[in-house]
Amino acid sequence: MRAFTTTVAASLLGAAASSAAGGALDRQLGPWSLFVVGCLVMTATAVGTWLRRRSLSAPPRP
Repeated sequence: MRAFTTTVAASLLGAAASSAAGGALDRQLGPWSLFVVGCLVMTATAVGTWLRRRSLSAPPRP
């Protein structure tokens, strides 16, 4: 359950960060930048979660 919660939290954090960065870039680069930044941040979140898959699935230490 902990690994699932952590994965969901990381994904939501990535979505929030991409929304904030996309909003800042919207005026400079146009609306298409929102999609690019969102895809990049979500990909980075997925890769980070995948790289930590063993530590996220390990049972908690007493």
